[in-house]
Amino acid sequence: LIFIPQGNILVYYLSMETYTKTMEILHKKLLLARTKEQEDRIVNLMLAEARRYRKTEELKLSELKTNLIS
Repeated sequence: LIFIPQGNILVYYLSMETYTKTMEILHKKLLLARTKEQEDRIVNLMLAEARRYRKTEELKLSELKTNLIS
């Protein structure tokens, strides 16, 4: 997650190779957020989704390696 100040607005960038459907929905909600608290809550959900996605991909890779070794 990268924070870039743009005047009085702090812009959030989340570096991911691909966006999940959930991430797309959260991004749309972030654009519609009206308060800093809403933005913070949505960004926390985005970070959690990124961690979930990364963990899922790591597990898939681990299972693939295990199947190739067996």
